[in-house]
Amino acid sequence: MIRLAFVLALLPGLAAAQSFDGVYQSGGCTAGVSDSRLSIEGSSIRFWESSCQLKNPVAVRDMNGATLFDVTCSGEGETWSYRALLMQGREGLIMVRDGYAFTYPRCD
Repeated sequence: MIRLAFVLALLPGLAAAQSFDGVYQSGGCTAGVSDSRLSIEGSSIRFWESSCQLKNPVAVRDMNGATLFDVTCSGEGETWSYRALLMQGREGLIMVRDGYAFTYPRCD
């Protein structure tokens, strides 16, 4: 019973992360390796030389589909973390970080 409660508690967070699944690239979708390309699968984001985990999702009230995450990343022998807001926009994925906002058109 405790396991079931634990799994049920995780479901909203997993669902929030999975709603962003796909491949995105700023500047247009091109084949091959690119610094501007990212892919999201479940709670993982993969960039060219780094990967990140989306943790502790919080739905943003009155912003349809917007979710705030703790993001922990590693790449090239380093680790770092930050907070990010993700949401689907008219032109693709919108990612907002401290002082920055990016739009990544969907490629798939």
